[in-house]
Amino acid sequence: MAEALIVSVAERLGSLLSEQVSFLCDVKEQVVDLQVELNELKSFLKDVDAKQEGNEVVRTYISEIRELAYDVEDVIDDYMYNVANGISSERNLVSGYSCLLCRIPETYHVGKEIEAIQKRIQKITTKLVNHGVRRIAGADALNFRQQQVRETFPYVNDELVIGLEQDVNHLVEQLTGKDNCHNAVCITGMGGSGKTTLARQIYNHPPVKEHFEYRAWISISQQWDVDHLLLEILRQTCGLLTSSERWSRKKLMAELRIVLEQRLFLVVLDDVWDIEVLERILPALPCLNNTSKLVITTRKGELLQLPDLSYIMHEPRHLTEHEGWKLFKKIALCHRRTSQTSSNFETLGKKMLNKCDGLPLAIVALAGILKMKDTFEQWLAVDRAFSARLMEGRGTNQYGKVEEMLALSFHDLPYYLKPCFLYLGVFPEDHEIKRGNLVRMWIAEGFISYQQLNGQETLEDVAEQHLDELSQRCVIQVANRSLRGRIRTFRLHDLIRDLCLKKAGEQNFLVVASTESATAGSFQWTTGAEGVTKPRRVSFHHQLQYNSSSFIARKKKNSRLRTFISFGHCPISDLRVVCENFMLLRVIQIDSDVQYLPAQIGKLMFLRYLKIKNIGFMPPSVGNLHNLLTLDFSDDENLHFVLPNVIWKLEQLRHLYLPIKTYCDEQVELHTLKHLQTLWGISANTWKLEDLASLSNLQKLRITDILSKTQLDLITGCPSFRLGRLCRLHLQWGSGFELPSMGPFSQCNSLSRLHLDGKLGQMLSGQVPWNLTELFLGGSELTQDPMQVLGNLPNLKRLTLNDAYNGDALSCNEYSFPQLIELRLQFLYFVVEWQVETGSLPQLKILTITSCKRMRSLPEGLKHITTIHKLEIVNMPVKFSRRVLPKPDEGLGGEDYEITQHIPEVQVF
Repeated sequence: MAEALIVSVAERLGSLLSEQVSFLCDVKEQVVDLQVELNELKSFLKDVDAKQEGNEVVRTYISEIRELAYDVEDVIDDYMYNVANGISSERNLVSGYSCLLCRIPETYHVGKEIEAIQKRIQKITTKLVNHGVRRIAGADALNFRQQQVRETFPYVNDELVIGLEQDVNHLVEQLTGKDNCHNAVCITGMGGSGKTTLARQIYNHPPVKEHFEYRAWISISQQWDVDHLLLEILRQTCGLLTSSERWSRKKLMAELRIVLEQRLFLVVLDDVWDIEVLERILPALPCLNNTSKLVITTRKGELLQLPDLSYIMHEPRHLTEHEGWKLFKKIALCHRRTSQTSSNFETLGKKMLNKCDGLPLAIVALAGILKMKDTFEQWLAVDRAFSARLMEGRGTNQYGKVEEMLALSFHDLPYYLKPCFLYLGVFPEDHEIKRGNLVRMWIAEGFISYQQLNGQETLEDVAEQHLDELSQRCVIQVANRSLRGRIRTFRLHDLIRDLCLKKAGEQNFLVVASTESATAGSFQWTTGAEGVTKPRRVSFHHQLQYNSSSFIARKKKNSRLRTFISFGHCPISDLRVVCENFMLLRVIQIDSDVQYLPAQIGKLMFLRYLKIKNIGFMPPSVGNLHNLLTLDFSDDENLHFVLPNVIWKLEQLRHLYLPIKTYCDEQVELHTLKHLQTLWGISANTWKLEDLASLSNLQKLRITDILSKTQLDLITGCPSFRLGRLCRLHLQWGSGFELPSMGPFSQCNSLSRLHLDGKLGQMLSGQVPWNLTELFLGGSELTQDPMQVLGNLPNLKRLTLNDAYNGDALSCNEYSFPQLIELRLQFLYFVVEWQVETGSLPQLKILTITSCKRMRSLPEGLKHITTIHKLEIVNMPVKFSRRVLPKPDEGLGGEDYEITQHIPEVQVF
């Protein structure tokens, strides 16, 4: 961690010397000397990191180095801020000489501070040498990282499930069998024993999906809000819209009872810590009897003594030696050749496994460490480190061995991954973390170094590689992947998150604040935060409307804060105070509705990441944020958003996300945004489309409300089309004209996701981008069967045809759509017949047919596609819907049941 800080600070000094010369000209020589000395100190840190385990003196040195790095950041940032404000305030009032004179006190002061820091560096270096710490050249570390990531990180199964078959079958029978008399299953056990994994296997088991009409998975954790939990159950069971967030609790409970009444439903409450959450939720669940069921996972089985619950208790058993070895091999040895898995590796591996006591999380953590070790000597070093921890008396309680293995996993992380891992603590417990947001936050924080770039790589590419490495080390749990295999969302196991917060607190890296689940305004710091005196980052996880002013009032004098994040209610007054007092902020994220931004936001000259949910107005002062890399105002409620014409001033901007309904008084300019990679959510009528000619680095582009072919030509003439850099494109145009062909997109060799909403003249073979993995066609009014062309795309995995075809017949020829996983046919009003030849759609898993009112029946060829696991029939004629279901007693329907009977999940809405 100290090495990561030193590397980050030294690189930042280098970039400031080249990019911000006007600010540092008076202290340039001292800053250059400081950068040299930091790089000198960096050469000791690899050996320091290797020797810190069990060595309190070395750990003290690391703490000193960490605080020194923080102080360097603070000194330089304070100086730049004061100089910038001095220049701004004096520019129009005094002469140039007077302005220079006003900088002399600041220059003298920062000079003295740099001298003091240099003396500290020299003193620390002397201590390290006297303690026997060696200098190690570090030039190869990043090359080694990149080689590891690219050569030994194949995508693996995210769900590594071993030894649960009997448990799953037994509990599925308890939930779906006719003779059981229980309304709940309680899965209990210590952290890391596999409770959630077992519950997830049950929840997704085909007989469970088929038996229950409605299912909901709710994560509880230690901080919870009953209104939020009820709303989540409603959303998952009947797809309730976001407007229901403003419903009262009484309204939520009434609606929930109406929805679930007379329905078979299953609700999973994962990670319950408090009986009170059950007391509040159970009254809202009607008919919780021998048919509808509840599954609860908890570490505290003794809490569940409720009269309304008749439950069976189940505790996942520890893995046997054979099962543990099978799980271990799947992770640690999956990438090795047979010659590498010699008897020596097997003997040592099994020896270390014995120390895990069959606990799945401990085994996964150990395997994640060893996966990165190529030699037998490295395996021996891991064994010695874990044994030493146990010999010191750690790992003696029920969670000890798991915790120590996780701690060893953190210690084993390379320096560049440690701050990335600790940053995951900003997110609430059980939060599903989005890859894109996290990558942009890491970059804004300075965790991704330009020195790590290789060839044509971007900072985003390297950040994503870091996330892949955390996944391969089994530090994170991947929840969803994109169709191309990229991590889309992931979670942290609660024990890993506890470790994350503990380490973050010890290093003044992060402090997390939350509220008691039951009492609004009851403020508490998380574990590990008690000793934090100067936190660099703060994150509020309150679900209730807790006013964060108490923190702000106490911390106003600490201007060291670099990150402010809130996942709950954040009043405008608090945000205004934050902007006025924490002038060195780099990251602000407010994950709750904010009507407008205060004008004071423009004072944050170091701000690099700004994400606000459901905002209505942006002040012109945002144009002062010249270091901003990400501006994200995307919303989920289609609110009106007023945007001033100041975006062009943000010359460093890389990612711009705007609400769908964005309004401007004048056309917004873009020509200066040379670094822009994402331009998402703009309207063709409110932006100066000619400026797209200046944007050559665009990778993601979404433009709506295109009204003329002239506008469309300006868009497709963007250099990013010609250079083939676009990877995702979303265009929507009006009914007044048509796109003559798909020729403009044929040159986009990197385009993988394409969304076209508007009339197409024709669908010509050879013009559809060959590398597409996802395609949406809406309102296309095609007259020729699009399946004939689209079926030849070799990489297409998701296809949506939404009111896209005016013909009466669709045909999927033999060998067509070789990779298609998901097919959605929506609002194809004229289609009567759909044919599927044997051999087509060999990988299809999900099929959805919506409002195709004239379609007579399902194609006979579907019965030969054995990969389908889900069929959804939505808003189709009753006659059609009856055909796909089992033949009822009265003899109606069922004609297509022979086609669908092999599909595990068939849903008719």
